[in-house]
Amino acid sequence: MPRPYFRRAITAACLGLLAALTGCEPGSTAEPPPSTSPDPEASAAGEASAIAGAEATASRFVRLTDAAFTELLVPEELGEIATPEIVSNIVAEVESYVDRGYRLEGESQLLAVHATSIEMTSAEDALVSLTGCLDTSENRVVDGAGDPVTGGDVEVRVVTFEIRWRGGAGTVFATEFPEDGAVSCAP
Repeated sequence: MPRPYFRRAITAACLGLLAALTGCEPGSTAEPPPSTSPDPEASAAGEASAIAGAEATASRFVRLTDAAFTELLVPEELGEIATPEIVSNIVAEVESYVDRGYRLEGESQLLAVHATSIEMTSAEDALVSLTGCLDTSENRVVDGAGDPVTGGDVEVRVVTFEIRWRGGAGTVFATEFPEDGAVSCAP
């Protein structure tokens, strides 16, 4: 049975990783970009393109965030697909990992991603809300000696993304792990 301190360390490390993946401190929210009136001529093809692009952006965001905690260096590419606030929060969490001598092993998988809403602001611009399941069961946090601090447990949680799709490029401006139970990742 783990000592209470060890359990608290595991919980703190897991929460730190989850906070970094959300890009926001608990209780904080990033401001969405200003919205304009939808263009009534936005086509179904434009919506499909925006949704596909937003899904690809969310998957890339998860891969780059994993890379940041694995390599203990935030990839410059992350700044191309996330707001400065989200990147800043990830940088701070990676620095916290470095200070503790931690690093991430393994890769997260974004599963069952689907659009929950789309607001076309023009034929090529949209605000897309996505919901999916983030599987971190292959991840573990290790210390400087390579000993596990966390991980190995089956961890699949609902995750949401708010993505601005503009001119063929996506920007993540909010992520969250909702706790309301309205959506489940259970099989």
